[in-house]
Amino acid sequence: MHEFRRTVKEVISVVKVCEATLRKRLTEFEETPTSALTIDEFMRVDLEKECDPPSFVAGQKKLKMQQILILSIDSTWHLNALCGALSWLH
Repeated sequence: MHEFRRTVKEVISVVKVCEATLRKRLTEFEETPTSALTIDEFMRVDLEKECDPPSFVAGQKKLKMQQILILSIDSTWHLNALCGALSWLH
């Protein structure tokens, strides 16, 4: 882009991340709709849709799953307590 060629080593020295992080971010970018644009399209387009970074989305999904698990455990505990109380009545 812009007629500049940079090595991975040059990029990581500027952005101050390790190579693994850079590769992870590039992989995450591949998962966004923007990655399908050509360079010309990317330079011209005013992006209408913003995307959260995939790592953020994954964190949100993990948090939601933890909340569901906690609710499930709590519901199971209440159901077991209720069944125990009902069986005691019989």
